[in-house]
Amino acid sequence: MAGQPLGYYGSWPLFAFSHHLLVWWAAEQVRPGIKFDRYAVLGDDVLIADPDVARVYQSALKKLLLLVSLR
Repeated sequence: MAGQPLGYYGSWPLFAFSHHLLVWWAAEQVRPGIKFDRYAVLGDDVLIADPDVARVYQSALKKLLLLVSLR
């Protein structure tokens, strides 16, 4: 199967939502039970203002075989 399932409309909202979930998961691994809002998702860019959360996020992306550009 390739492509995007019908009914998802544009893929950007799904992309953004999945990255929000992944950032929240990474933050929960580092600081359990604390609301984490020191990040931003804008288009295809993700900025995380906590180095520990960023490391867990990047590690999760690597396990999912996703490439990360730090530029």
